[in-house]
Amino acid sequence: MTLELKLDFYPAPNPNRTGVLVLPGGGYEFISLEKEGVAPAQWLNDRNIDAWVLSYTIADESSNPAPIFPAPQREALEAVRRVRASGRVERLGIWGFSAGGHLAAVTATDPGVELDFVILAYPVISMVAGTTHEGSRRNLIGDGCEAGSDVENAMCAEKRVTESTPPTFLFHTANDDTVPVQNALGFALAMAKYDRPFQILVLPDGPHGLGLALDDARLSWTGELERWLKGSVLNGLLVGLMWCDSLWGLNGPEEGQRKVVLHPWSPKGSPDRRHVQREPTKGHNEDADIVCVADVPFPCLKNLPFEYQYTLDTVRAFAY
Repeated sequence: MTLELKLDFYPAPNPNRTGVLVLPGGGYEFISLEKEGVAPAQWLNDRNIDAWVLSYTIADESSNPAPIFPAPQREALEAVRRVRASGRVERLGIWGFSAGGHLAAVTATDPGVELDFVILAYPVISMVAGTTHEGSRRNLIGDGCEAGSDVENAMCAEKRVTESTPPTFLFHTANDDTVPVQNALGFALAMAKYDRPFQILVLPDGPHGLGLALDDARLSWTGELERWLKGSVLNGLLVGLMWCDSLWGLNGPEEGQRKVVLHPWSPKGSPDRRHVQREPTKGHNEDADIVCVADVPFPCLKNLPFEYQYTLDTVRAFAY
């Protein structure tokens, strides 16, 4: 039986083979679509990143009473599968806000998903009373779910972190009076325990649900997110220029010449996608490495954004 999804696609004008599944917040009671779905999708598109926004199952007294577990979790996993199946992306991340941050964190820590990066904005992480957002807990697993039960533990995202959890960026405000900052801190501590790469930004003051806050100089946080993306995600696209007797054009090497290889490397993924093999340059800059990952024809370079076209005057390894 095919699972029905409300999954909206926002294509980037010049896609860079990176995509993000966006999960808006709303306490598992409503979907904050414009502020935490459409706006992030447009922000991603402006950076040549494809976006998909999932309107997952929420609690509704008349048609869909709480608890709604595990419907949102199943839908998020299916959304990841469909985005992968689209063939548009080599790297796929997930971005969740508030309760959508909980759904994103639980999805990213599912052992079979193999996402490449995670963004969690003022996320609900724990289902433990005193730390969780009570409304999200009630709607997802119900007031009748006992403390310490298998279901509660399974929905505590901080308890799901392992040595394979993807690189994660977390944002929160210290005085969030709706979702305590201990949620983001707890996930960060779990990442540190398993030696996983993460960055956490905690602003000293700010309300819950502030979205991207692009027009607020005091609360805007996406500049730091963009720096993290460029440093930890987008720089995974490596271009290796292998030494050859003479250089060639976009038609590829002639007989006897060595190939240029282009591979969208991911810090997490299947072993063949993670594999990076290096060999020294010959006759040029001896300090440079050659990235030899996949036998991808050199014409792929023409699909890169204009600012990432490269001169072929030496043997180098490039990253952005």
